[in-house]
Amino acid sequence: LFALDAARRADEIAQESDMQVADTFARALFLMGNATLAFRAQQRAVRLAMSESDRDLHLIAELRGRLRDYAAALGEELLDDTQP
Repeated sequence: LFALDAARRADEIAQESDMQVADTFARALFLMGNATLAFRAQQRAVRLAMSESDRDLHLIAELRGRLRDYAAALGEELLDDTQP
C-alpha cells in the first residue's frame, strides 16, 4: 500500500507527464489488483515514451508488453493504436 501511495504521489508531482513514473504507478496499481487503472496509466506511459524526440524503441516495446499484460488481465484484446 505504501508503494502505491508513493507512486501515486510521484505521478501527481510529475503532473502525469513522466513516462517512467507512469510505468511504475501502473505496476503498483496492477500488483494491488486494479488492472483497469493500471491499464490506463500504462497507456499514458506508452504515449509519453512515443512522444519523446529520441524514442527508445526497446523501451517502448517493454512498456507495450506490460500494457498487453494488463489488457489480458482485464480479459480484453489490446487494440494496437500505440505503434511507434
